[in-house]
Amino acid sequence: MNASFTKIQCIAAGAVLLAACALFAVATSQAKGQETGAEVKLVRAEKLANAPGKTLTAVTVNYAPGGKSGEHHHSGSVFAYVLTGAIRSENSATGPAKVYQAGESFFEPAGSKHLVSENASATEPASLLAVFIADDGAQLTTFKAGRVASLPPSSTPSELPAELPAELPAELVDALNLVFGKQTDNRAVHAKGVVLEGRFLPSPAAATLSKAAHFQKAVPVTVRFSNFAGIQTVSDTDALANPRGLALKFHLPDGTETDLVTHSFSGFPAPTADEFRQFLIALGTSGPGAVAPTPADRYLAAHPIAKAFLVSQQPPPVSYATLTYFGVNSFKFTNAQGKASFGRYRIEAQAGNRFLSAEEIAKASPGYLAEEIRQRVTRGPIRFSVRVQLPEPSDKIDDPSIAWPDTRKTIELGVIEITTVVSDSAAAERDLIFLPAALPAGIEPADPMIRVRNAAYPISYKRRHQSSTEKTEIKNQP
Repeated sequence: MNASFTKIQCIAAGAVLLAACALFAVATSQAKGQETGAEVKLVRAEKLANAPGKTLTAVTVNYAPGGKSGEHHHSGSVFAYVLTGAIRSENSATGPAKVYQAGESFFEPAGSKHLVSENASATEPASLLAVFIADDGAQLTTFKAGRVASLPPSSTPSELPAELPAELPAELVDALNLVFGKQTDNRAVHAKGVVLEGRFLPSPAAATLSKAAHFQKAVPVTVRFSNFAGIQTVSDTDALANPRGLALKFHLPDGTETDLVTHSFSGFPAPTADEFRQFLIALGTSGPGAVAPTPADRYLAAHPIAKAFLVSQQPPPVSYATLTYFGVNSFKFTNAQGKASFGRYRIEAQAGNRFLSAEEIAKASPGYLAEEIRQRVTRGPIRFSVRVQLPEPSDKIDDPSIAWPDTRKTIELGVIEITTVVSDSAAAERDLIFLPAALPAGIEPADPMIRVRNAAYPISYKRRHQSSTEKTEIKNQP
């Protein structure tokens, strides 16, 4: 199920569906022709009062002639009713492919593979109504074509935060491109990195905080370390390389994934996504030749927190494995007993925080961090302790620019154990996308910025893949 959601449909559906619009578009580009001519539209999403913990989500799927969806599976059960035309469907749990005519229906058990879903006609359109019953907050759909095709969590529209301006995610990516240059095959930010693999081992305390699947048992994890700038050639010792990034993709037992995006600075330059956009525009319009006081001068004078973000960065680390990383946005955690808590992630290097001396910085190669982490992991697992910091009543939940004091109570969630570098890190980086609102049941966004980031990342992903496609097409022209 890819989507060509219209702009109006995205606005009406709210923040989660705006993210879904972008994700469906990414799924289309990455499925290499497997998902074409399908449009998905939300009809309704409601929590079920008579089935606590479950949400009903209804969507319509409109197929153009010859349209189809790539192989996928759902986290919940699905009832499908053909509205118009004829739909060919094959499910791993219900037998061989069959053509269903208008007025007929079929059922997909939770977790089964939807091997074929397509318009049976090459000349006439077709449509169906799909009704999902899934855990609250679950990812509804995951495509075989790649990690990027999974949907963000389902959510009841009435429970979303204040309406997300439809243009803001793209404008945020535009502002990043203004600072770091037009994207080619690079990320808009945190462009230079390295990908490793390992596992997450939850502590007994993790289950007391959340019923999330990876808080109950060990799961595989994909890890990406990175430098801040949206420049792939930035030196690891350059000031633009700070803060460093650590992104995690947890591979859950049911085949879905959940992501966590952190960086090595406790705080953020702006309290909201729109103010972060303004901060970036001020920086991007203050290059050589700008008349003093520049837009950046004026912005930083009026925003001391943003100035502190720029001038308070740490020196280059000995290793990506010798830093503490912070999840600056807040989340709501709910355990199996229904107890809810708010918190922010902290990921602490068990090797301690260690930084290069001035002499070591002068001798370091531009890519020393990737070189070092590759060597380090061959000597044994790299371990990080994962904690959630809990707020006091006076702490702001929805303002990532204000760090909570280190004296706040933390809960130890477990250990990330990194064991290997992926065989082709560059290819893995190209395929990977990390979505901060791709969350399992038991974890929800508590900061509106998470929704905006979740919608912006697929836009950046699409731009860097479109640029690569354009270069290939030009190269192959006669």
